[in-house]
Amino acid sequence: SVLMPNQVPQSAFATRVACILFAVLSVIALAYPPLPILTLLGDSAQYQEAAERIFSRSLFDIDDTTGDRPHIATSLRPPLFPLLLALASRLPGLTHSDSLVALHIILGAVLVGATPLILSRHFHPLLVVVATGFSIYSAKQVAWGVMSEWLAMVLLFLSCVSYLSWISHTSAQRAFVTSLCASLAVLTRAAALPWLLLLPCMVMQAPRGIRRNTVAALAGGLVPLLIWGAINILRTGSFSLVPYEGLNLLATARSLGPIPLNPDDTGPQRHLITTLNEHGREVSDTALTAHEVHRWEGEFYDAFHANFTNTTRAIESYGTSTGLRPGEISARALRTHAERYQRFLRGGVYTLVTEYAPLILACMVTATWLALRAPQYARWGLGVVTLCVIAIAYLTIIFGSMLWLPRYFTPVKPILLFCLVTSTSLLIRALARRAPVRGNSGMQ
Repeated sequence: SVLMPNQVPQSAFATRVACILFAVLSVIALAYPPLPILTLLGDSAQYQEAAERIFSRSLFDIDDTTGDRPHIATSLRPPLFPLLLALASRLPGLTHSDSLVALHIILGAVLVGATPLILSRHFHPLLVVVATGFSIYSAKQVAWGVMSEWLAMVLLFLSCVSYLSWISHTSAQRAFVTSLCASLAVLTRAAALPWLLLLPCMVMQAPRGIRRNTVAALAGGLVPLLIWGAINILRTGSFSLVPYEGLNLLATARSLGPIPLNPDDTGPQRHLITTLNEHGREVSDTALTAHEVHRWEGEFYDAFHANFTNTTRAIESYGTSTGLRPGEISARALRTHAERYQRFLRGGVYTLVTEYAPLILACMVTATWLALRAPQYARWGLGVVTLCVIAIAYLTIIFGSMLWLPRYFTPVKPILLFCLVTSTSLLIRALARRAPVRGNSGMQ
């Protein structure tokens, strides 16, 4: 049975066996049947290149003047997945890809084991194990890939579960874990940056008496990001945590039309803009219709990737990445092609509403209904709704800045599924407890 918040379950032997059995089955489901190793061509190659350079000082050197210069995106990407890939390359007896899959599955097993421990004060462990195993299975495909999405999912999942534990039973330790895991998720996939919005939400949701301690704990969890920002200052002259995402935005902007030059453009900026205008591709008006913009391998898809390749080649041919400010160039292009950009945004809204909003809305409705029917779960419902709102903000930022790819949703989907499964189970129990008894029209 599901326990009420803040009740510590006295797990019977049968419950422990059931939890262990389902956890093992969840891990087996991730491992078997095996899937083909999924790669992303250029992306996977850049991660492999970064992993090979992980133990050399050249990993963090963008403007390497030696003959063995990496792809510009290799050094701009955040460092945690290359670190995991480097570790996989040193596991004996397996190929690099197989070792990575093994590490991914081990991380999945850790997640299935850690989640019920994090939520042990609040819910029956079997419910949490079942919800976790079911949720992460939805991302199995990326567990079998040379891709950063699985590691990002694990870290985001831990961050969100820690937050849900914190909102039901606030403590500085849980706040620190939430912030730290969110920071590490950003250092795995820069696209996860919007999930840091969770931290100011926690400050507002913290009881007044512990708000100062909460702020201090959240700030402590941001230290890894501050370190990475300091490294970027040395490499690029900017504190930016996501220099790689600027290249994506620039590729989107060039797909809308030519980029105008400004008199105050630096030499690197002028070279980049000129090269993109000469060799870049812009899409037709047909490609900007709502149902076409984000179509897999459609016209916009092809133009975006061609422009991204031209962007990186232009930077590499010039020999330096300092002084480029791709975000500034992108903003200029988007202002110039404002009408076409609005059509691009409408395509994003169409895809968001038709493909991803139903799961988010189901999660929000279920959590809200639960909070109304069982007030003891009000804080849990608030936490779930908060995560859903941040998920919408995350998707909105992605849709507004770059070509949409379904894998951007992969790290987020298990979190929403976990919240939906857990909230639905609690809601069913709450409704059953208040169902009318035969012969009595009242509610128990």
